[in-house]
Amino acid sequence: MNQRDIQLIEERLGVDLPSEYVDFLLSDRDLDVIDDVTLIDDASLIVTSTMAYRNGSWNQQWPKNLVYVGDEADACPFVLNCVTGNLSRLDHGSLDRKALETYASMQDFITARYLQFREKAEAADGDPLTGFSKIKSDFLFNLKFYTPVIIALIVIFLLFPAVAISIRELYRWVVA
Repeated sequence: MNQRDIQLIEERLGVDLPSEYVDFLLSDRDLDVIDDVTLIDDASLIVTSTMAYRNGSWNQQWPKNLVYVGDEADACPFVLNCVTGNLSRLDHGSLDRKALETYASMQDFITARYLQFREKAEAADGDPLTGFSKIKSDFLFNLKFYTPVIIALIVIFLLFPAVAISIRELYRWVVA
C-alpha cells in the first residue's frame, strides 16, 4: 500500500486514519505474524467493506468513525475506531454484542499478535526461532518426500502418453 491508497481511504470514508495504522499499512510485513487477511492492505476493499457496514449490510449500521480493516476469515471483522484509535474484533460485525477482542491501540494489537506467534513457535520446539525452523524443515521434508511422487505422476500421465502417441503416429507414417 502507498500514500495515495491511504489518501483514497481517508477521502472516500471521510476519516483521518490513526498514524499507527497508517505506519503499519506503509510498512513491509516481514513475518507472517499479521497476514493480509487479518489486516487487509487493499484500499478499495477497505472502502467497500466499510461502506457496506455503514449502509446497513449484514443488518449492521456502523457510525462514520469506524473503519473495516480486516478479519480472520470468519465474518468477525476487525474495526478501527478513528477517533479513539482502538481496534476491536466484532462478533459478526455487531456493535450490540460484546467485542471478541479489543486493543487500546494498533501497537497493542501488533504486540499481542507477535506474542501469540512466539508462543506457537515455542510450543513447536521450546525456542521461537528453532520452532519456526522446525516448521520450515517439516515443509522441506514433505517437499523432498513428495518430489519422487510428483515426478512419477508426470511420467505416467504426460511422458508415457506422449511416447505412445508418437509411436502410433510413426507407425501410421511408416504404413501409409
